[in-house]
Amino acid sequence: MALTGHDGWQNSSAEDPFYYGQRLVITPESYTYHPLTPEDFLDPQEGDYFVQGTRHYLDCRKAYSLFVSLHRGKTGFSVFGDLKLIFGVEGLRNPAPDVMVVPNVKDTARSRGVFDVQKEGTSPLFVLEIVSPRYREADREKKVWIYEQAGIAEYVLIDAWWTEEAPDAVQYEVVGYRLQEGKYVPMPRDERGFFYSAVNEVWIGVSEEGKDFCVIDAKTGERIVSPEEQTQLALAQSRAEALARMEAERRALALETELARLREELAKIAGVP
Repeated sequence: MALTGHDGWQNSSAEDPFYYGQRLVITPESYTYHPLTPEDFLDPQEGDYFVQGTRHYLDCRKAYSLFVSLHRGKTGFSVFGDLKLIFGVEGLRNPAPDVMVVPNVKDTARSRGVFDVQKEGTSPLFVLEIVSPRYREADREKKVWIYEQAGIAEYVLIDAWWTEEAPDAVQYEVVGYRLQEGKYVPMPRDERGFFYSAVNEVWIGVSEEGKDFCVIDAKTGERIVSPEEQTQLALAQSRAEALARMEAERRALALETELARLREELAKIAGVP
């Protein structure tokens, strides 16, 4: 069985020059679209369009929502998604992580096109990437070196795989690195296969069936739930309560009907008109 990536693409840049994406280049005379390469993924420019799949988009949105929910109401950490970093280090690429957790951000409400660590006076402590199917090498190999050189304390990757024979049988994998003495070392796993993020005080891993990834609060042991999931759970609970009320009313009505029938039967037996 051949393993494929998030959306199982089989074509390549040799067949499609815009396989990885496109960049709009504007000159005084004209504007044209230039094809992107995997190297551009490591150092994107504003306006670049990278080809991704539906699963990647949904996983990114979920991961971002989980960490926003985790840090909502807390002080000290800010969460950003798909925001280009500027490290200001010669020879070091500047990616745009899917999720990053940054301490001591001075102006959290300000709209940003990039996050310049030198101007901001702070740098991410935690970066999470949803592995992109067309840029797997960039996420799983090259960005490890970039974030290591940038001094990011923790780097976590979430990847998804399936077989061509069973495209719906998705299996998630989580990989984690922690900075020790300037070098990344693999995060140790617990008996469940989860990694502990000291920055966020959470456990990160996949479900027992491997069908989904999850984040668990280390203090409470409870799974972090995104706002979308909270809404879905609230709706499900509301529906369940409504169905329970309807069932209780149906049973009460049935019982009342049965009691009325029994009264009539007793009345006939007693000769009461």
